[in-house]
Amino acid sequence: MTEANTDSADGAEPAVPGSYGRAPRGYRLPEDIRLGPVRLQIADLNRSLAFYQTTLGLRVLLRDGSRAVLGAHESDTALVMLHERPGARAAPKRSRLGLFHFAILLPDRPSLGRFVRHLAELGVAAGAADHLVSESLYLQDPDNLGIEVYADRPRSTWRRVGRQLMMATDPLDVRGLERAAGAIAWTGMPRGTVIGHVHLHVGDLPMASDFFGDATDAIHSGSLGTRLRVSGVQAGSRTPPPPW
Repeated sequence: MTEANTDSADGAEPAVPGSYGRAPRGYRLPEDIRLGPVRLQIADLNRSLAFYQTTLGLRVLLRDGSRAVLGAHESDTALVMLHERPGARAAPKRSRLGLFHFAILLPDRPSLGRFVRHLAELGVAAGAADHLVSESLYLQDPDNLGIEVYADRPRSTWRRVGRQLMMATDPLDVRGLERAAGAIAWTGMPRGTVIGHVHLHVGDLPMASDFFGDATDAIHSGSLGTRLRVSGVQAGSRTPPPPW
């Protein structure tokens, strides 16, 4: 389903805050909560810094021995913390418990368009998808850690059917994004960039849903939207834990 304005035909309604997602039975996180920096364990700090600066467009805020802190340009807010552990194995693709990907939320669609153009100029291949509520690009860092870079569509365009938010994995309008970028060149992750959500790979989806939905309220998306989105948990049948 790719149309978000056919309410009478498909039963869709505007997805206003509180109208979708599973409301928790008990404690509810504050509506203004936001995610802090993502802490990543990597094998080679220099190699990772080259990727996170050149490809992603983050800048180094602090470097101290085997650790580095990165953020957006014109901002001192930490977004990613890298911790070098020599000999650490690259993350297997979708076969272990833990991080599926972390997501960097850009402030607007033109910024995502400039990032698209930047990747094309570097010759970097990326996955791409239109999720109706957002437009996304997907990359892997040198340690095979998953990264999503995306921009939300205006909340006024979001739709729901019952309590379910309408989402999809449709082809991304890359040319439309490039047009939205205009003539402004990419100069790195812009001010206003935040960590949008963290997507986890779990072995037992009902158990994880109960924990994040009821124990921590992370799945309640009626007010938090995509700023704390753990609702896209992936289920891995008999998935073994990581070896580290």
